[in-house]
Amino acid sequence: MEHSLVLDMGSYTTKAGYSNGKKPEHLIPSLVGNIRSKFVDKFSKDTYVGQEALETIEYLSLRKVIDHGYIHNFDDYELLLQNVFSKFGLESLNDTCILFSEPILSPSNTRHKIIEIAFETFDANTLNISPATLLAIYGIGEITGTVIEIGDGITQCVPVIEGYVEKQSVRRNDFGGAEISRYLQKLLALAGFQFSTRKESTFVYDIKEKLCFCSLNPSKDEVRTDLKAEYVLPDGYTLADDIDTVFIETERFYAPEVIFNPVIMDTECPNIVSIVWDSIQACPVHQRMALTSKIILSGGSTKFENFPQRLQVELKNVAPQGARDIVKVNAIEEREFLPWMGGAYFASETMRQANINAWITSEEWAESGITIIQKFAQI
Repeated sequence: MEHSLVLDMGSYTTKAGYSNGKKPEHLIPSLVGNIRSKFVDKFSKDTYVGQEALETIEYLSLRKVIDHGYIHNFDDYELLLQNVFSKFGLESLNDTCILFSEPILSPSNTRHKIIEIAFETFDANTLNISPATLLAIYGIGEITGTVIEIGDGITQCVPVIEGYVEKQSVRRNDFGGAEISRYLQKLLALAGFQFSTRKESTFVYDIKEKLCFCSLNPSKDEVRTDLKAEYVLPDGYTLADDIDTVFIETERFYAPEVIFNPVIMDTECPNIVSIVWDSIQACPVHQRMALTSKIILSGGSTKFENFPQRLQVELKNVAPQGARDIVKVNAIEEREFLPWMGGAYFASETMRQANINAWITSEEWAESGITIIQKFAQI
């Protein structure tokens, strides 16, 4: 068991790889679907998982295995795990240490079930479950800072002090990239481009990732004449009315603007600046300077162009006059992988041995069963 297997399972993708890698080896859509009844005669099997599910999406009754951080169907979860393990040629985990990330404030019964599945179904040798935000701070080699993670389904703000989560200051909202994509889809529809099918929704995600950006000055960008961009639908695909090219202008920054002004899409979610500032202010006074000076971005939905700069400006605007120069937002290039990278560090042989009490062995599971969950109580 020289290297551990690290899984960062998100609402959009599951990132998987061994702990000796610099990046996850596999990015697997967190999807499961069954062939719809009118198409059953065209397919050799009923259930499709991961990348296969994405490739046959228009024929499926599709389900997200993880929806806004929650697992509602553990049969689907097992299918996704089987798909992941097959990528590594693993039929059993009896010789494998495995680390799972999880969203902060996850239900305890979800953690119980994950542990049970790992040991009972997949015969895991050794296991750890850690908050994705805590792993993210490990991923940049730090132990103190404020982690902001915006994924496809969740926004999390988690202050970490000397390697421990400041629990009473944690803030979480079930809002993320999926909501931004839906808003972009609505804006495109108003512009005359109807994305109606499951497959067409995947194009909206692609448009968002390739063409959208955060505005540093929305009122100025509103009147710019150089924003027009085009997106050619892949593989000769056409929308209704034989449209094969989508033109997008102010929508490019309107969609990500909901992170800072969620009211424009009629949601009561607080904006990201309020979330972060409220979280830091809930921490002990003597820790706030350190937490304000090291704000760490994580997750794919923080990767919009200009997002780090916009967030830093907005946070400085709400900070007291004397504290504005302290505000510092840190954003590494591959921050969508940050929890996985931190997991790889924490699951390395050296760190595993140094933190042996953070891991559950199959022997402990056999002896204590689910009561062993108390071992994670300090996280």
